[in-house]
Amino acid sequence: MGWLRKKKKKPTESEIVAIERGAKLLEDLIECCDGKSNPIKFFSADEIINATDSFSVYSNHMSGLDGYGFHGTEWYSGKNENHPKILVKKYRLNGKENMICRDIAVSSMVSGHKNFMKLVGCCLQSENLVIVYDDVKKHNKLDISKETWKRRMKIAEDIATAFAYLHTAFPRPFVYRTLALSNILLDEDGAAKLIDFKYCISIPQGETFVKVDIVAGTTFIN
Repeated sequence: MGWLRKKKKKPTESEIVAIERGAKLLEDLIECCDGKSNPIKFFSADEIINATDSFSVYSNHMSGLDGYGFHGTEWYSGKNENHPKILVKKYRLNGKENMICRDIAVSSMVSGHKNFMKLVGCCLQSENLVIVYDDVKKHNKLDISKETWKRRMKIAEDIATAFAYLHTAFPRPFVYRTLALSNILLDEDGAAKLIDFKYCISIPQGETFVKVDIVAGTTFIN
């Protein structure tokens, strides 16, 4: 009797996409921090669906946090068996996986600092890439018009502290490049958190600059 060979299961399209995205994420982690990032949990698409009640627009959608423009995002509250409160950022547009993988990689590095969101994990299987943050201390988008001058100074100090951390805490300094009010969240204690690192670049050790292909800059808002 001849040997029976078990056929290997052909990976699904979503699995192939997840593998390609995972390879890019690993490349960014190696470049940014020699692969020594904080632990990242990889959620399945089903886990994200369950956590957000199928991205419910009625009970889970956080419309006040949504981002618009070329790299639009939708935000959802959620929970699972290990995390009673999570904040899920879903990128609406495809085709920019490389930038979003950079967002995940840098987020994992700064996750332990008080002026950055605490990263829980990400989902690489979904059609639209998803990033998951801890939301035990509820977060809201900054509305600077509602803040007193004293509070504005505290927020500016928090963000300056975040920049100093990016510039000095790692072997390769990081340049943020896209400061805007939409990229600052406030937790329920009033602490400012910097988010969105897709345009963040690292400067190689011993160098003072790095060439980039995509122009990005600071957005000033009165």
